Amino acid sequence: MNQSSFGNWNQEPFYPMVSYIVPCYNNEPFVKECINSIKAQRTAYPNIEIIFVDDGSIDGSYEQAKENISDRDGQVIRLSKNTGVGHALNIGFSLAKGKYLCFFAADDVLLDPNKTVRQQNAMEETRCDLSYYLDWYQGETIETMRMTPSIWFYRYVPPVDYLLKHYLYMNNAMMYRYLLHNQPINSGSLMITREAYERFGEWNEQVLTTDYELLIRYCRDGAKFCQIKGAPMFYRMHKGQASHRDKEMRNGEKESRRLNL
Repeated sequence: MNQSSFGNWNQEPFYPMVSYIVPCYNNEPFVKECINSIKAQRTAYPNIEIIFVDDGSIDGSYEQAKENISDRDGQVIRLSKNTGVGHALNIGFSLAKGKYLCFFAADDVLLDPNKTVRQQNAMEETRCDLSYYLDWYQGETIETMRMTPSIWFYRYVPPVDYLLKHYLYMNNAMMYRYLLHNQPINSGSLMITREAYERFGEWNEQVLTTDYELLIRYCRDGAKFCQIKGAPMFYRMHKGQASHRDKEMRNGEKESRRLNL
């Protein structure tokens, strides 16, 4: 799709820019599909940029990103060594130009081309600081993926938590207590206003679970959360991802909670 087909795609206030920051470490097989799924969001929401931060990958992730992200799409940054997802995110967020900022992993896929426009509209209407979708799909492949309630909430979380998450409005005090006991939010569906990011702070580079730490801290400090029904993304499960490092993840979650008590 050429630029002329977007019309006045970069003119505010019709489409305030949304930045997708994509940190990556050794995700070569998945990079192209991830990038193309973000580009597909432009059908409904034209003003999107992609900030791809290669965190010292030793495979072909950087080359895949360079092939699939043009100067018009955004920019591709290559860090000289692996510094961790928190640092990569802070680099990407510092370079982003958008009014709205999204974190999206290089091994995941956006399934719903209307995800961005629905989320941006919800944030404008509610004047919230941060929004997220309630559900997502996950699995090793899109062909075998399942929605989260069938593999997470019904199996591991008491029904009261599922009902609380989906049907009851939670103020900050309730959400804060909930987050201290659970991580019910997939950070791949987060959208944060630039104003909130500058007010509540950047990603913590000292913990592996930097997304969980940010959510607890923002909630504790009074950020307004907005929940959106739907499952617009695929969270890919594979051996190379950080979430498979169970002991380190548990320690990261414990530290994230300790830092924000």
